[in-house]
Order: sequence, then C-alpha cells, then structure tokens
Amino acid sequence: MAGSQRRNNTSRHSKVGYGSWKVSKSPLVVPRAAVGAIQISETGSVAHYGPTSAYMHLPDAATRTYERESEESNPGPQRLVEVDWPAVSCETLAPILMLHMDTNSHSALLSLFFSYLNPWCYWCQEAEFIFDMAVSTHCLSSHPIRSSRYSPFLHNIILALAILNAPEILSVTGQDPREIAQSIVSHVVGMIGAELSQPETTTAKGLMLLGSFFFHNRQRNEGWLYANMGVRMAQLLGLGADCQDLVDRGRISAKAKAVRDQTFWTVYCQDILWSFNVGRTPTFSHEDFTTSLPIIDEGDNEKPWEDFNERHSSERTSSRPGWKSSCLHWTAKLCIIGSEIHRSLYRLRQPSRQAVPRVISKLELDLEAWLINLTTNLRIDAWDEPHVPPHIVNMHAVFNYFRILLHRPACFEYAVLDEETRRLSLKACETASREIVRLVGLLPSGRHSTTTLPNIMFTAGTTFLLISNRNDSTPASIREAQAQVDKCIAFLAQMSWPAATIGHDLLKKLRQDWDPLPKDQTEGSLTSTASSLLNDAEALKDPNSEVVKLLIGLGWAPPNQMNPPNDFQPVNAAGNSITPMMTNDPSAMLAAMPASFFPFADGGEMDINDPSAFLSIFGDSRFTI
Repeated sequence: MAGSQRRNNTSRHSKVGYGSWKVSKSPLVVPRAAVGAIQISETGSVAHYGPTSAYMHLPDAATRTYERESEESNPGPQRLVEVDWPAVSCETLAPILMLHMDTNSHSALLSLFFSYLNPWCYWCQEAEFIFDMAVSTHCLSSHPIRSSRYSPFLHNIILALAILNAPEILSVTGQDPREIAQSIVSHVVGMIGAELSQPETTTAKGLMLLGSFFFHNRQRNEGWLYANMGVRMAQLLGLGADCQDLVDRGRISAKAKAVRDQTFWTVYCQDILWSFNVGRTPTFSHEDFTTSLPIIDEGDNEKPWEDFNERHSSERTSSRPGWKSSCLHWTAKLCIIGSEIHRSLYRLRQPSRQAVPRVISKLELDLEAWLINLTTNLRIDAWDEPHVPPHIVNMHAVFNYFRILLHRPACFEYAVLDEETRRLSLKACETASREIVRLVGLLPSGRHSTTTLPNIMFTAGTTFLLISNRNDSTPASIREAQAQVDKCIAFLAQMSWPAATIGHDLLKKLRQDWDPLPKDQTEGSLTSTASSLLNDAEALKDPNSEVVKLLIGLGWAPPNQMNPPNDFQPVNAAGNSITPMMTNDPSAMLAAMPASFFPFADGGEMDINDPSAFLSIFGDSRFTI
C-alpha cells in the first residue's frame, strides 16, 4: 500500500513516466513542486525559492499580512494639485534636489511623468503613489514610508527620468539640469543596498526605470545591467509565480496580488522591448511564469488621462476615461506574441529556412487575432480628439513594430526563398512602418515621448531606407520612401531623449549617404555619386573615421582584414541606378558582425567595401539605438 501511494505521489507531482518525459502544453497547469515557495518574513518582505532550493523550507511568518493595514483607509491627497508641497521632507529626496528644485518644479516634473511616461506599461498607481508620498513627507520616523505603492527610491528615479526628458522644467543657473539628474541617479544607486535588504515591488520598478535612465542617457551598458537587476528582482519577489494560494490562506489580500501581478507584467513588457532594442535574449520565457494577466480595473479605466497642462488645474478638464488598466492588459497579451517572435526568429540558434514561412504565417495570425479582439475603446479610430492618449498610441506602435520584426527576415534577409512570401512580407513591413509614422503624429507631445518610441521610429526609418534601395524600386517609390524617412528623422529630432539624438544623427547620415537617386540625371553626377559611395567604403577602413565611430558606438566590431573586391561596380555606365544596396546572400556579413545580428546567415566573409553589405548592417532591426 505504501509503495502504491509513493508511486501515485510521484506520478502526480513529476508527471514522469517510464522511458519518457512529457511536458504539459499549458504553462498554467503547474504542479506545486515546480513553483517552490513564496516566503514572507516578519518584516513583510517577500522572497521566492524554487523547488531545488533548501531555502524554500525556511519557516514562514505565521500570521503576518503582506500589505500595510492603512492602505485601505485614511483618505488623503490623490492628485498633485492637492499635495502640500512645502512639507516635502529632506529624508525623501536626493540632497541636490533640495538645493535646486522648488515646489513648482517638483509638481511639474511629476506631472510630466504621470502624463506621458507612467501610463505606458503602468509603472505605478498615480493616486496611491501621491497619497503615500504625502504621508511619507509627514512621517516622524527617520525612515520614510516604503510600500508596494511608493518609496523614496522610486520617487527619486522618477524625478531624474523626468529631468532627463524635460530639463527645461528645472530652472537652474550655471549648471546643466541633466547633470543634476545624473547626481540624483548617483544618490539612487547608493540606495540600492537598503532596497535589497527589504525589497518591495517598487524596488523592481525603480531598477527598471534606473536602467531606462542610463540607457536613454547614452549609457547603454549601465542601462542594460540595471534593467536586468529589475528583472531579477521580479524573480526574487516571486512575481512570476501565481500567488493565489497566499490569498486563499489569508496571507495577502486580493489587492496585494493584483499589485504583484501588475508589477510582473510591467517588468515583463519592458524586458521584451529591451531585448529587441539591444538584440539580446529576454529573461522570461513563456515557460517561466504562471502569473495571470493583469486584471482590468474598471475604476482605473474610468480615470481620465490628463495632459501635462491639465494637471495644474483645480478642476478636471478631461472627462473621457483613459483606459490605462485595459491598455496594460492588452499590452501584456501583445508582448507575449513579441516574445514568440523573438524566440522563433531572433535567437542564435535558428529554424531552417523551410520552417521560417510557417513560423511567420502562424505569428502573423496571432498578431491579427490580437488586433481583431482588441477592445473597442483601445482602437485608434475610437478617438475623435486631435490627440490620442500616449499609452494607446504606444501600444499600437509596438504592434506595428512587432509586424516589422516578424516580416523583416523574409524580405530583407532572404530567409525565405519563396518570392510571393517575400512580396507579402515586404508589403507588411511597408504598411507597418507607414502606420508608425502616422501614429507618432497623433501624440500630444512628440518631444515627451516614451522611452520605447525612439527605437521604434528608427526601425521604421531604416525600413523605408531599405525599401528605397531595392532592385525593383521606381524613382517615384524611392522618393515616397525617402519622404517617409525624412518624417522619421523629423520625429527623432523632436524627441528629447539623448539616445534619440543618436538615432536621428545616424538615420540622417544614412539618408544622405545611401540615396539611390542621383541629384541630377547627368552621367557626371552619377559618377560622382559612385565615387562618394566608394569614399564611404574606404572610410570603413579608417578606425578613426566618423562612420566607423558611429558603428562601433552601436556595437559593431570591424573584421580583422578588409580586402577590397575585384569586381565591385556601383553604377552602370549607361546611367542606370547604382548597384542595389541589398545583397542576394546575407551570409556575406556574418564574418564581420555578431552572430545574433544575422541569424539566417550560412557562413562566408563580409566584403567590407561593398556598400550593400554596409547598409545591410542597418537592415536588421536588432541593430538599433
């Protein structure tokens, strides 16, 4: 009997049969043993230990409830206009802010964040953040309030990010506001040790925002590392594990679970977008979490989205619901598809060319199903105002960005041999890029874009640039594509992020250097254009040239040897267009580029003097700002 019971337990928990191992297809049906344990300490901090860890057997706090009891009561300020700003405590903010920031600029910086940056991926609940911020400023303790809704760590990095985006708000004499933002960030980095001793969900969000600050301040290495600390913090807190069991046992409330789930999806969506941005593998795969999709909170949905200027009014001027909660829910669904695109097409180990069309078709159907099922209130055509809320614009921009990433290998990397499939993929890339340009034009403020949009706009611009340099492009189609590139350049010029300046300058240079249409129709002009291309190719040999510096700054490593080809002919003597910028075999670039940039290459060496090879560097969306 005991032996039979042991066999039943083994079967129930491990799902292992003799001679085979069959994994359940549904990631939501997970044995308890695979989850491990979420431990809650006497201080209220949470840590997750998996089934292989001895720490999962540590004693749990017997009756401790996770969230503070006061979170459900004590009405207080919930809008920035209601806050008693002079009461802000020195314990809450970085010392340099107390020297250079008055109450008006403090309110304006938070207004900017809550208007343009916070709704995208829903970093924090605005009303609850403001309430706890106000409570913290009146706190008599030397340790201000830290909760799942507010912390000085999160508060300071929000202010630093807002200054980076809108330095003009901080009026200081004799010092660059962005230098002040950098000093705030140094203070925030010094707070990490204390955060790790008793982490909250705000710790994970703060680390992700810290990574965004560094990355969009052109410090890409630091940005990548701190953002990944945020992802690891989400794992430490067990945000990827469904904690319904803790709710059922009365250990945490349903509201605390909702905060945990929402935080996970904020981190998850950012992780996917970061991974595409730098061309690296995301931390979470679909097999690594069981967290439910973020619930749609009708109360949050009903709260109107307020423009920056509206926030300084004592009365609300906007009454239309902002649908922020629904937007996060549908963005999470979209990023799951994005994760599948990355896993299927952008890993170092790739499917065969024969499998690629099937992968693209399947994921295209997933994207179409997402759009068809999208709730009416989140559709662009549901808004008749001159400006659509930025979080809704961002969501649709990401949808079209994913379409480009899905189809670009087929039409620009020649991963698909079927001409009809390539034609359809090219059309999808062009349509998606055009839609991105249209969407960004709907933003209430192109200057104060989210951190996601510069990379999306650069990708759309390079897509149009590639379209203009195809074999079958006509002069009319080339001019139309170039007009779209010019729009992308103009939008990047509006964006205030320092990283957007890199994308603007690089795209502008590419637009100038790789113009397939001569300035006039004389043979001498064509010869001059060809000579210019050859000069640019020669510049790639010089490690100190501007072109090489730009490429190295974006992660490109030059090959050891650069031998010129013997048969390079960039222009036809009869006056035809110059040699197409795309090669028929993308494997020519593999030797000179990291393998992750060109997953479909079969081998070979890059011909560094071939302009087509150079432009192909930018044909891959993983090579981005």
